[in-house]
Amino acid sequence: MPILNPDNEIKPLTVAPLVRSEWMGFIHSDYMRKSAGTYLARVASSIAGLLSTVMVARYLGPQGRGDFSTALAISSIGMQLAQMGWVVSNTWLSARDHSQLRPLLANSWVMSLSVGGIFSALVLFVSHMFPVWVPIQGALLWVTLAWVPIGTLYMLAQSLLLGVQKIAVYNWIELGNKFLALVLMAVALIELRMGTASAFFAALVALIVGTMAMHAVILQKVDGWPLPSWPLFRTNLAHGMKSYALLFFNLLIMRADLLLVRSMMGAKDAGWYGVATGIAEYAVLLPTVMATILLPKLTAMQSISERIQWTKRACWFCALVTAPTFLVGGILTPWLLPLIFGREFLPSVIPFLILLPGMFFFGMEINAAQFLQSIGLPGEMIGVWAGCTAINIAANYWIIPIYGIQGSAAVCSVTYALWFLAVVLLVNKKARDLERSGV
Repeated sequence: MPILNPDNEIKPLTVAPLVRSEWMGFIHSDYMRKSAGTYLARVASSIAGLLSTVMVARYLGPQGRGDFSTALAISSIGMQLAQMGWVVSNTWLSARDHSQLRPLLANSWVMSLSVGGIFSALVLFVSHMFPVWVPIQGALLWVTLAWVPIGTLYMLAQSLLLGVQKIAVYNWIELGNKFLALVLMAVALIELRMGTASAFFAALVALIVGTMAMHAVILQKVDGWPLPSWPLFRTNLAHGMKSYALLFFNLLIMRADLLLVRSMMGAKDAGWYGVATGIAEYAVLLPTVMATILLPKLTAMQSISERIQWTKRACWFCALVTAPTFLVGGILTPWLLPLIFGREFLPSVIPFLILLPGMFFFGMEINAAQFLQSIGLPGEMIGVWAGCTAINIAANYWIIPIYGIQGSAAVCSVTYALWFLAVVLLVNKKARDLERSGV
């Protein structure tokens, strides 16, 4: 299509300037500024987390690192079970109406302490009746069980800060939590020469301090002491249950392989695999941050086409940034990983390299899924997540005894690729359905 310039000369209309303008608007948007700030805070937090991982690996060895990873996996599963999907629904409800902040906080207390406490009690019961089912025992188990309700409350308080757009406070508290954990763990391992349970307890103390700091901020924004609201509780629960199922399946995909490796191959292999998966999760830090900030933004948009455009841009941006980063990381890892963790963790290199393609797809998947979250969590999402989880666990049961941790990493990467493909197909289907219905 031709257009007239100011001199009345006809020139063709080109798409490139329009595309360039759209991308510049995306890059300079408030969403990207918040994402960048959160990303920098997460990078600093990740450095603290990486230093903690290295310290645990060097001072406790593969066996101790394996037990530490197992404790972290159990507490993570417990936290995801206890929060019942409220990490998403808390953000969604508080973003829609800030006046709901006070009852949402009180409801979060009820949920984390009751459900988290029940999970810990059940695990303790199973550990006594069927010890072989719980890979860790003694003091480490008790610290792990205490972590569950406290960690759940920490997560739910974070979700409220996101909902009321206290992004800077959210970032500073998370950063402080990681560095405080690093310092306390260093005291326990280096100065006091204590073991795995003490290191995990040091991290728990930092978690408690962070939880208290978030409550201090939230309580300043509410009038009066928070009291539970049972009608809001039901609303939160109804929306959260679907999100809960999705988050639980997501956690199983990311953590079940480590538990299976621990059960089938032993603590040393779990230590090697724990290092590989831990570094791989750091590799998708930027996509994870973008997805966190993307959900409330998409939820506030009225137009489905606008939501799709922002979702596509977020996915493409993640792909363009992570692809070269992963390529460079893959080249440097065989030299850097043994240098940082020690040569006894050299077996972690190959699983990490195998995980990288899967993490590339995972980064795009979590951003594409935010569109589905923003339209109310369609039921088909549960089918997709459940199917991918079943494939992952079944394949790991077959492949770990034959190929060990390298086979488990390959299963993980293939699962993430299939997961991304299924989410893209579902996003396109739902977008077409909503546009046809005139939403």
